[in-house]
Amino acid sequence: KFILFFYLTLFLFDLKSLSVVAVIIELAVYAVKNFAKRDVLAYCILFYAFSVVITSNLLVDIGATMAERFIYTGSLAFCIALVVLLSKLLKVDTQNISFATARPLFIVVTVISVLYGAKTVARNEAWSSNLELYKTGLETAPNSWRAQYLMGVEYTRMISKEPDALLKRELYKNANECLNRSLAILPNNSDVYLIKGYADEFGGQIDSAIVSYTNTIRLDSFNTQALVNLGGVFLRTNRLDESIKTLSRVISYDPNNADALANLGASYGNKGMFNESAQFYQRSLKARPVQPPNVFMSMSNVYRFLGDSANAQKYRQLMIQAQANGTAEAR
Repeated sequence: KFILFFYLTLFLFDLKSLSVVAVIIELAVYAVKNFAKRDVLAYCILFYAFSVVITSNLLVDIGATMAERFIYTGSLAFCIALVVLLSKLLKVDTQNISFATARPLFIVVTVISVLYGAKTVARNEAWSSNLELYKTGLETAPNSWRAQYLMGVEYTRMISKEPDALLKRELYKNANECLNRSLAILPNNSDVYLIKGYADEFGGQIDSAIVSYTNTIRLDSFNTQALVNLGGVFLRTNRLDESIKTLSRVISYDPNNADALANLGASYGNKGMFNESAQFYQRSLKARPVQPPNVFMSMSNVYRFLGDSANAQKYRQLMIQAQANGTAEAR
């Protein structure tokens, strides 16, 4: 509702938006009035409109902003209309056209084609990586919350993979700036806060991560990933009661969430409640038999404290197997 109100307000008070709507209305009126007359421009307008409306986010949210690939089909209508308009401007008889009678038109169309061809080749460089693509997106639309958000997402991914501490700090700074700009353009966006939480975690800013995940949940109370991440942060900072409370909220409506169940097992284990810990670990294994090494290591320790040497040894072996392979499957 907030986002709809935001865009409605922008639409009502932004002259650029109103001018675009005015042009669209004029084109629509022209197309409707002249289509029956077999007018080529009317056909081009309708062809373009019907081809782009599918990906315009007007009929259905496709989860992406406008991109050149979405108007590829519609560009055919644009090209036809351009040639028709140029022929009218240059007073070319299109019924009896030839190079001799329409030399200026051929020259202009050739020049335009070469220039746009060069532009297409130059644009290909932007697709060399996500980072370059999103940078060009920011150059084109610096006031787009989504462009800033996508740039922040890419910097956040890079933080998680960067071993160098100095570079990690620089990437975190970049991610934080982009995500903060995104929130300044479109406040109270739960998706942005969620990624900001990841960036804060990867950047070692735990208090900020808690604030970011809490804001995500405030705006989207059923955001499972934010709840799981927040519970994990509480677990790692030894705020065990808060971790249990947060993760229990997840499994109250998603009882087979393997990450929440495993973290509950760890939380209860750290509190010395080993029977409860074992139960949650087993539920996590049932939901997702393939687990990382740390889960099996913790399970081995829990069963060792319970005096169950057979299971302690079993999960220790699975831990060793997972360390060798990245993950292991409990059977």
